[in-house]
Amino acid sequence: MNHTPGPWEIRRHIKTAIGNGDKQIALVSLNDKVREEEHEANVNLLVMAPEMFEILEELERLSSMGPEHSAPVRVRAREIIAKVRGYNE
Repeated sequence: MNHTPGPWEIRRHIKTAIGNGDKQIALVSLNDKVREEEHEANVNLLVMAPEMFEILEELERLSSMGPEHSAPVRVRAREIIAKVRGYNE
């Protein structure tokens, strides 16, 4: 079975919902055991899951073709890592 296609988006209410259009796939709540910055990091990680999975598949495919073929994918991987870390929002 395939996952809900991305891109996923963040919808903020009392709790943070993550989904695609009308499909809610995760609900992340902030509680007294998780700092707000950790909560935001968790949300960023979840929302980037489809892109991370896609780039891992692409890296796996290109790994047998040599380093010259994977350079653009490495750039994209760095962009995804920055988004997960909360940069370039």
